[in-house]
Amino acid sequence: MDFRRATSADLPRLVEIHTSAFPDPRGYDARVTNFTHNPLGALEDLRVAEDDDGTLVAHAFLFPFEAWFGGKRVRAGGVASVGVAAEARGRGVGARLLEHLHDEARARGDAI
Repeated sequence: MDFRRATSADLPRLVEIHTSAFPDPRGYDARVTNFTHNPLGALEDLRVAEDDDGTLVAHAFLFPFEAWFGGKRVRAGGVASVGVAAEARGRGVGARLLEHLHDEARARGDAI
């Protein structure tokens, strides 16, 4: 399994996964806006998981945040909108994606 930043070319598949994971009345355009113009970040903050054959099977945001502790600014990573494709569920894909996000957050210096 490989992990990378999402691109605009991924949007149709991302919407498909998101609709399956979060079955609510939002349509295609609203879901694209969630990925591209999210109030917390942008498409560059979205990570995807690809199967060995290159098929996108999951997505999750890793937003760059800051928090204040003891009067000091601290970098933090915010995980959101974790979605796994229906056909990939039960294989540990979500857990592996979250592990990747935690590793990435640590590598960029996020304290929490």
